Amino acid sequence: MSTYGYRRGSIFWALTLIGVGAIFLWENFNPAIHPWQVIAKFWPILIIFWGLSKLIDYIQARAHPETVPPPLFSASEVILLVLILVLGTLVSKVVLRPWQQWPASWGVDMDDEGFSGLFMNSYTYTQTFSQQVRPQPHLLVVDRRGDVEVHATDQTTIDGVVKKTVWAPNEDDAIKLSNQVKIEVVEQAGRYLVQTNLDSLPGGGHNVRLDYTLRVPLATSTEVTAEHGDAILDGLKAEQAITVRHGDAHVSNVEGLVRLTRGSGLTEVRDLKGSLEVEGRGGDVSISGVTGTASINGEFNGDMDFRDIKQTLHFKSSRTDMTAQKLTGRLNMEIGSL
Repeated sequence: MSTYGYRRGSIFWALTLIGVGAIFLWENFNPAIHPWQVIAKFWPILIIFWGLSKLIDYIQARAHPETVPPPLFSASEVILLVLILVLGTLVSKVVLRPWQQWPASWGVDMDDEGFSGLFMNSYTYTQTFSQQVRPQPHLLVVDRRGDVEVHATDQTTIDGVVKKTVWAPNEDDAIKLSNQVKIEVVEQAGRYLVQTNLDSLPGGGHNVRLDYTLRVPLATSTEVTAEHGDAILDGLKAEQAITVRHGDAHVSNVEGLVRLTRGSGLTEVRDLKGSLEVEGRGGDVSISGVTGTASINGEFNGDMDFRDIKQTLHFKSSRTDMTAQKLTGRLNMEIGSL
């Protein structure tokens, strides 16, 4: 009676555990190594080794005809194989591709830097620029990812300091990607556009965050769009149009009409010599010191705090349509109370 048995499967999985453990141990001695990067690239080797194990089992079975060979794949192994394929494919998509792209195909909007941080290191670099402009310039800024600050100064140039945060497997790759990022101010039809080449970079530049700090002439009017980040405007004396999709909006010491389009986050406006128009949705709203009218139209689920509105305050949502004239004190609305 033969005592030959098939135990190769257990050895195979033991070696797999040893290999995965060795990769994570390697990271402890070399921080530049990202285990998930290695696994995302080479996980199909697991299937190859498993197939080789099955082939060796088949050859061994041919050498021992007196023993009934095991089936090529049991039901549990088929399920495990499918699970490995699904998980391996998912890990590859998340790690090896720009992580913002794969949920977009499902209509899901995600912007959590924690995902990049799980698989890559972050590196920060600074770039500056300066552009001579005409009197009363009109500035356009579109920032897909990062904060935008615009401060008025008594000067005739647009000066910018850009903090570039780059996520990459190692510093060499980060420096290479950072050097590929080009930022410039371009004049188009009398307007000044802060322009980048992120769309032409590998992965559409999704591993780069740009935080702008701009100093501009006092009479600058702006169109600022921050897709994922905060927008801060201070001290300007002209009409302003601000769109913040995912982040906070702060406007202070501005003279002129301010139009705010909101997607989420805090909205704060103070010391505005002019009128205010806010549309969209978001969290808390704090408005104070407006010499003109203040119109808020949309769904805001946080506290609403209004102070010192010299002319008309109008707030309209799906549940509320309220108008107040010459609010010299304070009006505060919380959920369910006024």
